[in-house]
Amino acid sequence: MDTGDRSVSRTVLTYQAGRLSSCRRELAEEVSWTLTVNGQAAGSFSCSPWDTEETALGYLYLNGFIGQADEVFCLRVDSEQGAIEAQLKPQCAPAGCSPRTISLKAAQVLELAAGLEASSGLYHRTGGVHSAALAREEQLLIYREDVSRHGALEKVAGACLKEGIPTQGAALVFSGRVAGEIVRMAAVMGCAAIIARSAPTDLACRLAEEKGITLIGFAREDGFNIYTCPERISL
Repeated sequence: MDTGDRSVSRTVLTYQAGRLSSCRRELAEEVSWTLTVNGQAAGSFSCSPWDTEETALGYLYLNGFIGQADEVFCLRVDSEQGAIEAQLKPQCAPAGCSPRTISLKAAQVLELAAGLEASSGLYHRTGGVHSAALAREEQLLIYREDVSRHGALEKVAGACLKEGIPTQGAALVFSGRVAGEIVRMAAVMGCAAIIARSAPTDLACRLAEEKGITLIGFAREDGFNIYTCPERISL
């Protein structure tokens, strides 16, 4: 598996202290893909150019095309054309799972947030990627980075499908702003909690409350905010 953590460099002009100077800066790579399912156009997305099959699997799962990995009969990636072709078995995907009840200690929330930050090597070099992980207790089970917030989550979902890691009742640890679409994707995975280093939107909070998901934001250093379903968090 290509684990990523790659970047390209570019000469840029930097302004500082009243002067312009030339220097090299690292940039996160990004590629665009078009997706067809059983010969029909199924959408397009951009992501980092690694773990592409996982991203495609996650996209198919989170958008309701499949319910598990073995429903994909064949997956072809054409890097030159920027095209991904998926052939699915003739069966219907089940609906998303309901979150199971979990319990997290405050110290575990901070441990997971710190673990995500420590793992984000490409972000610290480029500032151009998002991070996502599936976790239970203090352990990050699957970690992925991508230039797209959706891409990072799709990579996590795809990796869990490929490796047979159950997502129901787990926590999603996330580096970016939590919009409503992120909550929707977490709900499809059956996640019981979202722990983010940034802020949620009002729609995200309303959806999380509706889906019974504990939504935590600004999880940094020694504190965090609990926006929904606080009963899962204990001191």
